[in-house]
Amino acid sequence: MKLPVAIMAICMGVVSACASTADGAKRSAPSLLGQWGGPHVALTVTTIGGELEFDCARGEITQPIRPDPSGNFSAAGLYMPEHGGPVRPSDDHAGQPAVYQGRLSNDHLSLRIRVGADAFGPFELQRGRIGEVTKCR
Repeated sequence: MKLPVAIMAICMGVVSACASTADGAKRSAPSLLGQWGGPHVALTVTTIGGELEFDCARGEITQPIRPDPSGNFSAAGLYMPEHGGPVRPSDDHAGQPAVYQGRLSNDHLSLRIRVGADAFGPFELQRGRIGEVTKCR
């Protein structure tokens, strides 16, 4: 028995919509976009990475941050230590390669940073909060 073309087209559209919804649900991950803050850290996340400010350092996430469906992520970037007093010509302005790892849970973010053999954190941040950063003097 042949189905009319219109009925077949409707059936195919329903199957296609269900398949794309199911695929979308599998790939869905929480978003970090926006401002985050906590004790000793401020983070602004954009579609292309992020900018961080610490008490005595700053950082840059140089790639999009893509948490998995559980909220975990790892992203490459740079870490630039700072110090009190004037900026010296010998200071490292380019930064050191770093890995920023985190776990997002609702509006809470736990962040760790690895720079070579050194590790910093965890830093606890809240979405929409201003960071409590006191710069080195």
